[in-house]
Amino acid sequence: MKKIIKSKSKINLVILIRKIGYYPKSSNITPDGVREISCWRRLTSSDYPHFHLFVKEINQNKIILSLHLDQKKPSYSMSPAHSGEYNTPLIKKEMERITDIISTEL
Repeated sequence: MKKIIKSKSKINLVILIRKIGYYPKSSNITPDGVREISCWRRLTSSDYPHFHLFVKEINQNKIILSLHLDQKKPSYSMSPAHSGEYNTPLIKKEMERITDIISTEL
């Protein structure tokens, strides 16, 4: 599930990610030159399942959120494939929670 959020000021993505209860996992620059941070939030005390969120900052006043739920570890050690959910009621509810928190911060 994807969502675009506009901001009136520059955003510190790492602080924002932590405020919504996520942990930054990795960061990279996409081929189009945009910074993207991969982060996650556990549902239980074990590693899986967990929410997996990608956050991109566009032009310092817009962020793009891409959220899914990883159900289990990838089946093959060299493969990024996993059992994920992308558009379920649980994902929609989590995206609402995230956007509610972000809207009070921006």
